[in-house]
Amino acid sequence: MNLDIQPLAVHRTSPNQHRSISGWMRWLAVAVLAAAALPAPARSLQDIHASGELRICVAGSSAPLYQANGEAFARFLQVKPIVIPLAAFDEQFHNEEGRTVEDASYEPRLLANGSCDVFPNDLHVAPWRESKMQIVPYYTVRKVIVARSALRGKIHSASDLGGLKAAVQDGTTYNTWLEKLNTGELAQNRVVVVHAATENSVRQVADAQADFTVLGTDGALKWVRADPTRLSILFPVDESVSVGWGIPKSSPALATELKRFFDDSARVGSDLDRNWQSYYKISLTEYQLFQASFDTKGIDLKTVLAWAAPIVMVFLALLVILLTWSLRNAVRHKKSTEALRQNLEATIDAIAATVESRDPYTAGHQRRVAQLGVAIAREMGLPEEQVQGIRLAATIHDLGKIQIPAEILSKPGRLSEIEFMLVQTHPKAGYNILKDVKFPWPIPDIVLQHHERQDGSGYPQGLKDEQILLESKIIAVADVIEAIASNRPYRPALGIDVALQEIERYRGEKYDPKVVDACIKLFREFGFKLPS
Repeated sequence: MNLDIQPLAVHRTSPNQHRSISGWMRWLAVAVLAAAALPAPARSLQDIHASGELRICVAGSSAPLYQANGEAFARFLQVKPIVIPLAAFDEQFHNEEGRTVEDASYEPRLLANGSCDVFPNDLHVAPWRESKMQIVPYYTVRKVIVARSALRGKIHSASDLGGLKAAVQDGTTYNTWLEKLNTGELAQNRVVVVHAATENSVRQVADAQADFTVLGTDGALKWVRADPTRLSILFPVDESVSVGWGIPKSSPALATELKRFFDDSARVGSDLDRNWQSYYKISLTEYQLFQASFDTKGIDLKTVLAWAAPIVMVFLALLVILLTWSLRNAVRHKKSTEALRQNLEATIDAIAATVESRDPYTAGHQRRVAQLGVAIAREMGLPEEQVQGIRLAATIHDLGKIQIPAEILSKPGRLSEIEFMLVQTHPKAGYNILKDVKFPWPIPDIVLQHHERQDGSGYPQGLKDEQILLESKIIAVADVIEAIASNRPYRPALGIDVALQEIERYRGEKYDPKVVDACIKLFREFGFKLPS
């Protein structure tokens, strides 16, 4: 068989052309390899929704809390949570070389390559961190010294820490604060610093293996409440700073959703609120109050009221409506005004019952104080209009206690200093709730002053004698009588005789003499009895 085989046509290139093509191919290969080596860009909110998953990277000793909170955010976004534990807390800030460089601006490797969408690790906002990521805040914190209880009363400021031993977690702002202290104020008498995870650091302090540690008020509250006999919170060492979650700077839409999540969580019973309760044994609501106790400016009522129980807010709104309506129609409609006034009194009674329902040991306390206060005022011959103002003020004089953790109000033992500090905020808290309501009587000021004393030893303002409203002086005496004569979580009732001896002993010193005399006369001459 003859096969007619035609040779393949061969295209020949010149040497110059060959070199040109080879160079182009080498360049293309290098470009492909370089592109393959480049990290994937940080994921956007659109990417998160498209993949159906949120990559949550947790680190630190509180990782269980951070994971629970991150998973709550994933549910908010309606995507699946993918939880990635980090090897070290510092890994959140590592660059491509696996190092944290505080004075360099870059996007951390785990955010930049899409491994992590969010760091829900309650990061303290600091300029060096903000140069690497966007931190969306949701609460504030202060650094405090937590020491073994034996040192309480011996350490009053940072200057007293020199020569002591501190256990603290490395890579945290607490360790950074100690480093600055050792190179500055205590350079000649440095703190001996050992590094350990937060839980181990606290344990070393409790076991007297270290003298103190540095924590945020959130962690400090948890650990000291768990071991109050061996640990004490001494003092804050800085101003309040914001705390939040880290996300890529290139994800503004994700930041918006995270802010919406925090706003939605600003209520009793939210996932964040319950997670805090489970982990810290105190809800986020109650933590806000604890943190505020360190603030010399007082409680931020806007924040507190945003977390207050909805039922109380309903009552307060109703109170404002009734008062406004009543005063507006006072001149023209005397008859309907009287009916509205009765409704107002019923509303105030309901508010009082709501406050007292949180503490079964003092149920009825405000009502009994009001009845005794009214009796004292009438015995003193005060005008009936003034008497009615005393009754209403006394009925809600402890309104501010709605913001005090229930376990403190019903604690069977002695209150710690911090717990007592929280309790002492209730007159001001009550005043702030009531101050914008236009009462016919100075009820907000009466509530504010009901723990003031003649000699200036009271709170919250330390007022003396004539600086204190007469109505507040009357409620103060009635309050003391009822408290001593009734059962309390920490002791049984002491009886009316002991109560009367108390006000007799401090007549003219703590309590107004005329008020004391009228009160004693009621019980000893007229046989007045506190209602059951």
